[in-house]
Amino acid sequence: MKDGFWPKVLLVESDESQAQAVSSRLATCRYEVRTAADSAAAVREIERDCPHYLLVQWPLPGTDSGTLCSKIREMELPNYVFVILLAEQGGPQAAAEGLNLGADEVLPRPAPAEELLARMNAGARMLSLERRLQRMISVDPVTGLATRRAFLAEARREHGRAVRYGRTMACVMIDIDFFKRVNDSFGHQAGDDVLKAVAEVLAGSSRASDLVCRYGGEEFCALLPETDEDGAAEWADRVRDTISRLRLPLGGWPIAVTASAGVAEWLSETSRLEDMIELADQALLVAKESGRDRVVRHSILRDSALLARCNERNPFHGATARDVMTPLVPCLKEDETVGEATDFFLRFRIAASPVVDGRGKLVGILSEKDLIPLMTMERGWERPIRDVMRGNIVCYGEETPAQKICDFFVRSAVRRVIIVDDGYPVGIVSRGTMLRWYRNWLVARGIVAAAPAPGGDGSAESHKSLLATSQLILQEAEKLCSELRETLGTPLGPLIRRASNLEELNNDLLVQAQSITSGARREGSECGIRNAE
Repeated sequence: MKDGFWPKVLLVESDESQAQAVSSRLATCRYEVRTAADSAAAVREIERDCPHYLLVQWPLPGTDSGTLCSKIREMELPNYVFVILLAEQGGPQAAAEGLNLGADEVLPRPAPAEELLARMNAGARMLSLERRLQRMISVDPVTGLATRRAFLAEARREHGRAVRYGRTMACVMIDIDFFKRVNDSFGHQAGDDVLKAVAEVLAGSSRASDLVCRYGGEEFCALLPETDEDGAAEWADRVRDTISRLRLPLGGWPIAVTASAGVAEWLSETSRLEDMIELADQALLVAKESGRDRVVRHSILRDSALLARCNERNPFHGATARDVMTPLVPCLKEDETVGEATDFFLRFRIAASPVVDGRGKLVGILSEKDLIPLMTMERGWERPIRDVMRGNIVCYGEETPAQKICDFFVRSAVRRVIIVDDGYPVGIVSRGTMLRWYRNWLVARGIVAAAPAPGGDGSAESHKSLLATSQLILQEAEKLCSELRETLGTPLGPLIRRASNLEELNNDLLVQAQSITSGARREGSECGIRNAE
C-alpha cells in the first residue's frame, strides 16, 4: 500500500469456511484481516483496534447486522470505517436498504473476489482523502507536532484509561521565554525557526507513548502516561536544559533561548483532563513570574513563601477589573445623534464612550474617530449614532482578574475594554488605566517618587496657575466682545477660533482646579493598594 499504510479489515461472518476463504483472498492483497462471529464480538474488536474496513454478513444468524452498521456510525472512532454489507438477498431494494442503514457498499454473499477488491479500492480513495484531511487538522504546519485539537482528542482517551485502571499520569506545560522579542527583533520567520528547534527537542526527548503538541503560540503541552510528578519534573528539567543550550543563528548571531515549564500530576480530585492541564498552567505561570528558565511543580504552590515572592513582582496580583477601572460618566444612547455625541465628547473631554439601548444594556461603542468621516457629509450631524457605532465590543466582567486584561492589551491593538455587570456598562479599562495603576503600585512600594500635582509643587503655586488661566479667559472674552461690537460681518472662522480657545481655556481651568485635590486622591489610592496587600 502507498505511504506505508496497511489497511485493517474486520470481517463479521458466521460461516467459518466462508470467513477463511475471504480472509485468505484479502491477505494475499496485503490486507490485515481479523474476524468476528457476531455483532457483540465485532463491537469489542472495533473498540480495541478500529479497522478501516468492516465487511458484514447480512443478515447475521441470531443477531441484527443492520443494527451493527447503524451503531458503527454513532460511535466516536479515530478514523472512518468503510462498511460493506454482504447480502444474502441481492437486488436494488436490498442495496437501497443497506445504504440507508449506513453502509458504503452492498454486495452479494459470497462476493466475487474481483468485485470485492474493486469496491475496496474505491473505498481506499475515500480513506486516503480522510487521512490527508486528518493530517491537515492534526499536525501543526510549523513544528510538525500534534495540534491542540488532535492532542486533546488522544489525551482524553489516555486520561480515560488512566482513570479506569488507576494509572499515574502527568502533564507538562512549556512556554518559550520572551518569544515576542524574537519576532519583534528578527521577524516571524526567525520565530518559526525557534519554534521548530524547541519542537525537535520535545520530540527527541519523548517516548512513543508520550503525547506532545503545540498548544498555542509559543506554548507546548506534553502528556506523560505512567509518570508521576517527580518523573515529569525530571523530564521537563532535561528538556529545559537542552533548550537553554541551543544556539540559533538569528540575524547573523548565535542566539540563546530559554523556556519555563509547569508540571502537574493526575490526582483523584482532578476528574477531568482539563483540570490537570489547568494545574500545570498555574505552575507555568509561577515559573515565569518567579524568574523564568525554570520548572515549577504544582504540588509546591502550597509554599506560601514562593507565592509571596512571585506576587511581589506582579502589580496586578489580587486586583480585579472593578479595582482598576475608571467608572463611567453617563453613556451615549443609540438613538442620540452624531451632533449630540460630539457635544458629549467635548463636554466630558473623552475620546470614546459605550453606547446603550433603552434599557441601559451595552450595544456598542463610539469614538471620536467614528465621527470624523461624518463631518463633511450633508446633515451628517443628524444621523443616529447606531448607524456609525461599532458593535464588536471587548467586554469583561467586574470580577475579571486585572492580569487577564493586561495580557489582552499586550496581545491586542485594542486601546480600551468595557467592564460590564449583567450586560450593563459600569466602567472602562484602557492602556492608560493600566499604566496609572502600575505607577501607583511602584509609588506604594517606594520604587519611584510620587509625581507632583499639575500646576505647581504646592497649593499656592496651583492657585497662581488658576489665576493665570482665569486672566487669559478674561482677555480672550474681551477680544471676542470687541470683535463682535466692531462689526456684525466678522467671518465665521475667527469667531469659531476664538470660541474654541475660550472652551479650551475653560477646560484647562477645570483640570487645574481638580488637580489641587488630585494629590490627596492619589495618596488614598496608594493607601488602598497598601491595605489590600
